[in-house]
Amino acid sequence: DGNCLEDVNNDGLCDIEGCTILEACNYDPNANLLVASDCIFPVAAGYDCYEVVEGCTDPTAVNYNPEACEADGSCIAPILGCTDDTSPFFDPGANTDIALGGPISTSQLGGGGFHFNDNWDMLFSVSEPTVLSSVDVLAETAFTIDVYIRDASGATLFQEPFSLSAGWNTLEIGIEVPNGTGFAIGIDGENAGLFRNNAVPEGSFPIAVADRMSITANTTDSPLDYFYYFYRWVVESPCAQSTGVDEMAPEVALHPNPSRGSVRVSGAAAGSRVEVLNVTGAVVWAGRVRGEQDGLDLSGVAPGLHFVRIEGHRPVRLMLED
Repeated sequence: DGNCLEDVNNDGLCDIEGCTILEACNYDPNANLLVASDCIFPVAAGYDCYEVVEGCTDPTAVNYNPEACEADGSCIAPILGCTDDTSPFFDPGANTDIALGGPISTSQLGGGGFHFNDNWDMLFSVSEPTVLSSVDVLAETAFTIDVYIRDASGATLFQEPFSLSAGWNTLEIGIEVPNGTGFAIGIDGENAGLFRNNAVPEGSFPIAVADRMSITANTTDSPLDYFYYFYRWVVESPCAQSTGVDEMAPEVALHPNPSRGSVRVSGAAAGSRVEVLNVTGAVVWAGRVRGEQDGLDLSGVAPGLHFVRIEGHRPVRLMLED
């Protein structure tokens, strides 16, 4: 009838709303008024329109696919360790040097809100010495707060101030936490608002951080009902300095492993030099293999994870117990 119902851009043409972006899956050549929210695009470059991308949708898995929208059961759990086969810390069973764990978002553990005191910590355990690289916190406003990590005796392993902005903040921690239980991570200072979950679903604890750490509880009178502040834990197992290895040398074996101090070595030539390294890479014991099934007396070496480096062979992990 010659009368437009709407002409919001005053171009003299009746408005036809739609997606006017040529690259969109639902490009409408008749539209002359863009409604960007209506446009549909392929999920990622190289995919067809409306293609459903299957893959691993778990962000903590080593094969996580951020473009996948439908889980296909292919997720591979992280096995943390050194993956450099020229390093004295090489772990043939590992599939990643770095992993993400803990709660990934504030919604993962039920409802919550911003909390305003510094009284409560999260407790965690560590099965092998592991670097806690970073954690994320969600702040209501900008402020500065100390973050600390303490062991079960209350000794401070780490404490640093962090200047937070409103929203998500990644806090670089970067310390190696030894194996043990009862570690605490918390805050010290005037808390101007950090997010916590206050209705954690039953059965949520313990919360795994890769295969090395486990978040076990909080320090309130309701240890399984709250989760305080620290999300998206990133852990690492860095490799030590590389070393030459004879690729043709047979594998060596240590028995028993774990051990209480007496260790038999098989597969190494008599006279081969042996070094035992702690998790910092320091040599804590040295000697030579006397012959097949030779026994090493490591009773004077401190308990914990070690690496046994035998001349001409790849290092072997050894756990010494009390």
